[in-house]
Amino acid sequence: MPKITRSEKNKKKHKEITNEKIKNKSNFIIRFLIILALIITLIVIYARYTETSGLIVNEYKIENDKIPDNFHGIKIVQLSDIHYGTTVNMSYLKYIVNKINILKPDIVLFTGDLVYENYPLDNDDIKDITNILNNIDSSISKYACIGNEDYSNDQYNIIMKNSNFNIINNNYERVYYKDNNYIIINSIGSDLENDMDLNKAFSFEEKDKFVITMTHESDSVKDILEYQTDMIISGHSLGGLIRIPFLNGLFFENGSNYYNKRIEKIKDTYIFNSYGIGTNQIKFRLFNKPSINLYRLTKK
Repeated sequence: MPKITRSEKNKKKHKEITNEKIKNKSNFIIRFLIILALIITLIVIYARYTETSGLIVNEYKIENDKIPDNFHGIKIVQLSDIHYGTTVNMSYLKYIVNKINILKPDIVLFTGDLVYENYPLDNDDIKDITNILNNIDSSISKYACIGNEDYSNDQYNIIMKNSNFNIINNNYERVYYKDNNYIIINSIGSDLENDMDLNKAFSFEEKDKFVITMTHESDSVKDILEYQTDMIISGHSLGGLIRIPFLNGLFFENGSNYYNKRIEKIKDTYIFNSYGIGTNQIKFRLFNKPSINLYRLTKK
């Protein structure tokens, strides 16, 4: 039997070590890919089911010397982009309404997109949604504007009116409380639907009244700022749905590419964007739970 040389032994040993390294590396890659797939799966499940449930209330104090004394301390709740038929069903809508009522709002403002586009509502859906929204309590009144997806929903006006929401579209309302002092709430139609009439919405003559302007699409802020208003509230953006810490959202809708911060102030005008409740074709939220806004009016 031929004798194995030291050189051959070293080569064999080196080959064994190399094969072991390759095997360990392959095992590491496989384990890494399994862990990565598990993490991605957990994030997807979390974003689909956990982050699209519950409700955050963002509270803001609005100080202005034009706020009448009788409106000092008034609570206004804004909800937006319910998008019924996405991640919002009947039981979740009831949950949202219960949360709103706990806040005991004086005025409720809905900034559009009640039902997700092309979601087929049957008669029972219409009846149930109407009854649930009708259960929203407010000591003064409830107002709504029209979102871009509401234009194609023949039942929107019927549902909102039957649930005691006053629809304002390219118009304004004088809102009274307790005495003859009042504030003005106006609303702008959808730019995406070519239905903006700013001149009509701002056709009131008063210059000394506190004005709240509703619009669905946040990018309409650019045009609204050419007029006199103290507070602009919008929706539509959904906060980009997927938000990365310290960065902006990833999936903004057309019509919300520029004015999509939760809050900013330009000159003397407060600007608020609600990140809404539902989703769209991307049925996920991440670091961006459903939310409503609570505003407390304060006489400065």
